[in-house]
Amino acid sequence: MGKGAKKGKPDRKGGYLKMKVMENLKAETIGKEVEKSTEKTAEAVTDGYRRDGKLKSVLAAHQVIE
Repeated sequence: MGKGAKKGKPDRKGGYLKMKVMENLKAETIGKEVEKSTEKTAEAVTDGYRRDGKLKSVLAAHQVIE
């Protein structure tokens, strides 16, 4: 564990974060926006929101932590 890390918490830092106001939160809309605004080599860690399922086809890696 890194310095100051809490037990049970992963030792990682966030990288670049981009936020966007979207018209809706449909899986198709999320996938299109992510594809437009990220490189194919991008990776994401998400909270398991059910509409994030298509991210695997748009990103190099998608890890879900619930």
